[in-house]
Amino acid sequence: MAESIVALRKLIDAIDEKIVGLLNERAQIALKIKERKTLEGVSLHDGEREEEIIRHVKAVNRGPLSSRAIEHLFRVIIEHMHELSKERPKSG
Repeated sequence: MAESIVALRKLIDAIDEKIVGLLNERAQIALKIKERKTLEGVSLHDGEREEEIIRHVKAVNRGPLSSRAIEHLFRVIIEHMHELSKERPKSG
């Protein structure tokens, strides 16, 4: 018996929740890297590292998403990590 659309959507919802959690975990680590780079006086932007990330995620992609889609998604993630690192720390 085929799974119902409702059941499949619940699976997608659960996966989406995991993705949100992983993105926030990634953001926390990115902020730690920002702190470390600031302390060490190193430039926050590292284009070489960004391209390394893109190459890596495309290499591990097994589909059905295309490499182009994976690259686009990760470029958006990286862009938002840059924005996060530019934000001032929230007090409180």
